[in-house]
Amino acid sequence: MRCHFLPDRVPVLLESWRRLCQPFAIDLSKIDRVFCDLFRVYSGSDRHYHNLTHIDRVLELVGEWKASNIDFPSLQFAAWFHDAIYNPKSSDNEVQSGKYAASKLAELGINPDKIDRVISLISYTQFHQAPTNDLEARILLDADLAILGSPSREYQAYARAIRREYSWLSESEYRAGRRRVLEQFLQRDRLYFLDIYYAKFELQA
Repeated sequence: MRCHFLPDRVPVLLESWRRLCQPFAIDLSKIDRVFCDLFRVYSGSDRHYHNLTHIDRVLELVGEWKASNIDFPSLQFAAWFHDAIYNPKSSDNEVQSGKYAASKLAELGINPDKIDRVISLISYTQFHQAPTNDLEARILLDADLAILGSPSREYQAYARAIRREYSWLSESEYRAGRRRVLEQFLQRDRLYFLDIYYAKFELQA
Protein backbone atom coordinates (compact mmCIF):
# COMPACT_ATOMS: atom_id res chain seq x y z
CA MET A 1 0.00 0.00 0.00
CA ARG A 2 1.49 3.31 -1.07
CA CYS A 3 0.56 6.69 0.26
CA HIS A 4 2.73 9.73 -0.26
CA PHE A 5 3.06 10.56 3.44
CA LEU A 6 2.40 8.63 6.64
CA PRO A 7 2.17 10.73 9.82
CA ASP A 8 2.40 8.91 13.15
CA ARG A 9 -1.25 7.90 13.47
CA VAL A 10 -1.91 6.93 9.87
CA PRO A 11 -0.60 3.34 10.19
CA VAL A 12 -2.96 2.90 13.15
CA LEU A 13 -5.83 4.30 11.11
CA LEU A 14 -4.94 2.06 8.18
CA GLU A 15 -5.08 -1.00 10.41
CA SER A 16 -8.43 0.16 11.82
CA TRP A 17 -9.76 0.61 8.27
CA ARG A 18 -8.56 -2.84 7.26
CA ARG A 19 -10.23 -4.44 10.30
CA LEU A 20 -13.48 -2.72 9.37
CA CYS A 21 -13.39 -3.86 5.74
CA GLN A 22 -11.95 -7.38 5.95
CA PRO A 23 -15.13 -9.12 7.29
CA PHE A 24 -16.77 -8.15 3.99
CA ALA A 25 -14.26 -10.36 2.09
CA ILE A 26 -12.82 -7.42 0.15
CA ASP A 27 -9.51 -7.73 -1.65
CA LEU A 28 -6.79 -6.02 0.37
CA SER A 29 -5.63 -3.96 -2.60
CA LYS A 30 -9.12 -2.44 -2.90
CA ILE A 31 -9.26 -1.76 0.83
CA ASP A 32 -5.92 0.05 0.70
CA ARG A 33 -6.81 1.95 -2.45
CA VAL A 34 -9.92 3.43 -0.86
CA PHE A 35 -7.94 4.22 2.29
CA CYS A 36 -5.40 6.14 0.23
CA ASP A 37 -8.19 8.14 -1.35
CA LEU A 38 -9.64 8.90 2.09
CA PHE A 39 -6.17 9.92 3.21
CA ARG A 40 -5.92 12.22 0.20
CA VAL A 41 -9.23 14.01 0.75
CA TYR A 42 -8.64 14.48 4.47
CA SER A 43 -5.08 15.75 3.96
CA GLY A 44 -5.79 18.82 1.84
CA SER A 45 -3.83 21.95 2.71
CA ASP A 46 -7.10 23.65 3.71
CA ARG A 47 -8.01 20.90 6.20
CA HIS A 48 -7.03 22.51 9.48
CA TYR A 49 -9.67 20.78 11.62
CA HIS A 50 -11.77 18.53 9.38
CA ASN A 51 -8.88 16.16 8.79
CA LEU A 52 -7.69 12.71 9.87
CA THR A 53 -7.04 13.91 13.41
CA HIS A 54 -10.74 14.68 13.75
CA ILE A 55 -11.68 11.35 12.16
CA ASP A 56 -9.30 9.56 14.53
CA ARG A 57 -11.02 11.16 17.53
CA VAL A 58 -14.52 10.34 16.26
CA LEU A 59 -13.48 6.74 15.61
CA GLU A 60 -12.05 6.49 19.11
CA LEU A 61 -15.38 7.47 20.66
CA VAL A 62 -17.39 5.36 18.23
CA GLY A 63 -15.15 2.42 19.11
CA GLU A 64 -16.47 2.47 22.67
CA TRP A 65 -19.69 0.96 21.29
CA LYS A 66 -18.11 -2.03 19.54
CA ALA A 67 -19.63 -4.58 21.93
CA SER A 68 -23.09 -3.01 21.78
CA ASN A 69 -26.03 -4.47 19.89
CA ILE A 70 -25.89 -1.93 17.06
CA ASP A 71 -24.95 -1.78 13.38
CA PHE A 72 -21.34 -1.08 14.28
CA PRO A 73 -19.86 -1.39 10.75
CA SER A 74 -22.29 1.18 9.33
CA LEU A 75 -21.50 3.50 12.23
CA GLN A 76 -17.78 3.14 11.60
CA PHE A 77 -18.13 3.70 7.87
CA ALA A 78 -20.18 6.84 8.57
CA ALA A 79 -17.50 8.09 10.95
CA TRP A 80 -14.85 7.58 8.28
CA PHE A 81 -16.78 9.33 5.51
CA HIS A 82 -18.87 12.01 7.25
CA ASP A 83 -16.47 14.89 6.51
CA ALA A 84 -14.85 13.48 3.38
CA ILE A 85 -16.13 16.38 1.31
CA TYR A 86 -15.62 19.65 3.12
CA ASN A 87 -15.86 23.07 1.51
CA PRO A 88 -16.55 25.86 4.03
CA LYS A 89 -18.20 27.88 1.26
CA SER A 90 -20.70 25.11 0.52
CA SER A 91 -23.95 24.21 2.29
CA ASP A 92 -24.24 20.63 1.06
CA ASN A 93 -21.02 19.03 2.31
CA GLU A 94 -22.95 16.26 4.04
CA VAL A 95 -24.85 15.40 0.87
CA GLN A 96 -21.63 15.34 -1.13
CA SER A 97 -19.88 13.28 1.56
CA GLY A 98 -22.74 10.79 1.37
CA LYS A 99 -22.35 10.55 -2.40
CA TYR A 100 -18.61 10.06 -2.04
CA ALA A 101 -19.20 7.35 0.58
CA ALA A 102 -21.70 5.61 -1.69
CA SER A 103 -19.21 5.60 -4.56
CA LYS A 104 -16.31 4.25 -2.50
CA LEU A 105 -18.36 1.65 -0.62
CA ALA A 106 -19.85 0.42 -3.91
CA GLU A 107 -16.28 0.15 -5.21
CA LEU A 108 -15.60 -2.13 -2.24
CA GLY A 109 -18.68 -4.22 -2.99
CA ILE A 110 -20.58 -3.27 0.18
CA ASN A 111 -24.26 -4.24 0.21
CA PRO A 112 -26.52 -1.43 -1.11
CA ASP A 113 -28.70 -1.55 2.02
CA LYS A 114 -25.67 -0.91 4.19
CA ILE A 115 -24.54 1.88 1.89
CA ASP A 116 -27.96 3.50 2.25
CA ARG A 117 -27.64 3.26 6.03
CA VAL A 118 -24.23 4.94 5.94
CA ILE A 119 -25.61 7.75 3.78
CA SER A 120 -28.49 8.19 6.23
CA LEU A 121 -26.12 8.45 9.19
CA ILE A 122 -23.95 10.99 7.40
CA SER A 123 -27.01 13.07 6.51
CA TYR A 124 -27.81 13.61 10.20
CA THR A 125 -24.56 15.53 10.64
CA GLN A 126 -25.90 18.37 8.49
CA PHE A 127 -28.24 19.71 11.17
CA HIS A 128 -27.04 17.57 14.08
CA GLN A 129 -30.47 16.18 14.82
CA ALA A 130 -31.44 12.52 14.87
CA PRO A 131 -34.50 10.43 15.74
CA THR A 132 -34.74 9.34 19.36
CA ASN A 133 -34.75 5.68 18.30
CA ASP A 134 -31.60 5.90 16.15
CA LEU A 135 -28.79 5.06 18.54
CA GLU A 136 -26.10 4.87 15.86
CA ALA A 137 -26.94 8.38 14.63
CA ARG A 138 -26.82 9.77 18.15
CA ILE A 139 -23.48 8.15 18.84
CA LEU A 140 -22.06 9.67 15.65
CA LEU A 141 -23.42 13.15 16.38
CA ASP A 142 -22.18 13.15 19.97
CA ALA A 143 -18.74 11.93 18.89
CA ASP A 144 -18.61 14.60 16.19
CA LEU A 145 -19.26 17.36 18.74
CA ALA A 146 -17.07 15.97 21.51
CA ILE A 147 -14.52 18.71 20.80
CA LEU A 148 -16.95 21.31 22.17
CA GLY A 149 -16.68 19.67 25.58
CA SER A 150 -12.92 19.21 25.52
CA PRO A 151 -10.45 20.88 27.92
CA SER A 152 -9.77 24.56 27.31
CA ARG A 153 -6.41 24.16 25.56
CA GLU A 154 -7.79 21.56 23.16
CA TYR A 155 -10.88 23.63 22.49
CA GLN A 156 -8.80 26.75 21.77
CA ALA A 157 -6.73 24.79 19.25
CA TYR A 158 -9.99 23.67 17.63
CA ALA A 159 -11.26 27.26 17.50
CA ARG A 160 -8.05 28.43 15.82
CA ALA A 161 -8.22 25.59 13.30
CA ILE A 162 -11.84 26.38 12.38
CA ARG A 163 -10.92 30.04 11.97
CA ARG A 164 -8.19 29.06 9.51
CA GLU A 165 -10.69 27.04 7.50
CA TYR A 166 -12.76 30.21 7.19
CA SER A 167 -9.81 32.51 6.56
CA TRP A 168 -11.60 34.07 3.57
CA LEU A 169 -14.12 35.71 5.93
CA SER A 170 -13.47 38.96 7.75
CA GLU A 171 -13.28 38.74 11.54
CA SER A 172 -16.71 40.30 11.97
CA GLU A 173 -18.28 37.98 9.37
CA TYR A 174 -16.67 34.97 10.97
CA ARG A 175 -17.77 35.88 14.49
CA ALA A 176 -21.33 36.46 13.33
CA GLY A 177 -21.42 33.09 11.58
CA ARG A 178 -19.98 31.20 14.54
CA ARG A 179 -22.41 32.94 16.86
CA ARG A 180 -25.33 31.72 14.76
CA VAL A 181 -24.03 28.16 14.82
CA LEU A 182 -23.42 28.13 18.56
CA GLU A 183 -26.78 29.76 19.30
CA GLN A 184 -28.52 26.93 17.46
CA PHE A 185 -26.85 24.46 19.80
CA LEU A 186 -27.66 26.58 22.86
CA GLN A 187 -31.35 26.50 21.97
CA ARG A 188 -31.37 22.75 22.57
CA ASP A 189 -32.17 21.34 26.00
CA ARG A 190 -28.81 19.57 25.91
CA LEU A 191 -25.95 19.42 23.46
CA TYR A 192 -25.24 15.70 23.78
CA PHE A 193 -27.99 13.17 23.17
CA LEU A 194 -26.58 10.23 25.12
CA ASP A 195 -26.19 10.27 28.88
CA ILE A 196 -22.63 8.93 28.75
CA TYR A 197 -21.48 11.90 26.66
CA TYR A 198 -23.74 14.37 28.43
CA ALA A 199 -22.01 13.49 31.69
CA LYS A 200 -18.57 13.57 30.09
CA PHE A 201 -18.76 16.71 27.93
CA GLU A 202 -21.84 18.86 28.60
CA LEU A 203 -20.60 20.86 31.60
CA GLN A 204 -17.32 21.79 29.91
CA ALA A 205 -19.12 22.68 26.67
